[in-house]
Amino acid sequence: MDVRDASGRPLPPERSVIFTRLRKYRRYFGNSRVLQFKEELMRLRSAMGIPKPCVEQALEIYRQALEKEISGMPTEAMAVAALYMACRTMNMPRPLSEFVQHAKAPRKKVARCYRLLLQELNVKVPASNPALFVSRIAQQLGLSGEVVKTAIEILRKAKRAGATAGKGPASLAAAAVYMATIIHGYYIPQKHIAKVANITAITLIERYKQLLKIKFQTIRGFETDVEVGGEKHKVKVADGSAEVVEGRGGKKLLRIKIAAEIDGVVREYAFTFGRYGKRNRVLCYVVARADAPGGREAEAARLLALIKALTGREPNMRKKNSKIEILCSRRHLEILRRFAELADVVERWLRK
Repeated sequence: MDVRDASGRPLPPERSVIFTRLRKYRRYFGNSRVLQFKEELMRLRSAMGIPKPCVEQALEIYRQALEKEISGMPTEAMAVAALYMACRTMNMPRPLSEFVQHAKAPRKKVARCYRLLLQELNVKVPASNPALFVSRIAQQLGLSGEVVKTAIEILRKAKRAGATAGKGPASLAAAAVYMATIIHGYYIPQKHIAKVANITAITLIERYKQLLKIKFQTIRGFETDVEVGGEKHKVKVADGSAEVVEGRGGKKLLRIKIAAEIDGVVREYAFTFGRYGKRNRVLCYVVARADAPGGREAEAARLLALIKALTGREPNMRKKNSKIEILCSRRHLEILRRFAELADVVERWLRK
């Protein structure tokens, strides 16, 4: 088709191409329905903080939908579906439930629009990777890069173990972040992480328990440097085991034995967990022995270093008369479940 200027003279070929393209876009984006679509996209972008590239990609998806003459769907639902698809194609995924919270259309219609777009358009949508959700969750919670790194490593091992199939990426990411916060000594309530990930606290707990079943690490050969009270310690673990033993009054106690070399001193350390008080609080009291190499103070420092090395959390210490006691909590025990040699016994004892 000839493209002419206002005087009726033919335009040069390069200008002709530009004006043909402008006419094409005007046809698509000049009608009232498309304007309504763009307004809805801008509203969603403002409400959800969606990056501009995702909005531009959503417009391109809608242009393709118009070319294919896909119709019969409400503009509001189509806008949400196109934006959800755009975020996934740009590797900036958000849970569909988050889009639905801000949508003017019901979830069923949004889901139908999305399935229709997938079916009719030539758009490659990659499978949602839970690791892509981790950074956003951690950023909103103000967590460090180390937590993100640990959470992604947890997800990598979970995928390798086949534990991620058929599960929502946002819930897996939230559970991995929760596990990583425990490992690094942060205390963030489950409900806060669940809210940021836009899932329920119950779902978060279920996914967390499923991740705990994966034997992420062996305690044999575990080696690290750790700092306690301004002093650095070198911890090398040779072996570890857990068993349920009977205490006074028939109470079932959990005894964990760990053979380790700490600062050149080779010893076997025993930690016995029990339930105490009306609330059955899970606690462990370890008394530093006076006959240990270097005396009570040196033994207490080694105990603190060992627990912090294995759990990422420094236990409490208290001095009573001439005794020095190291106190470990349920959170320390939960983290110890990441070691294959301890996981099953610890899990069974905690369930009782």
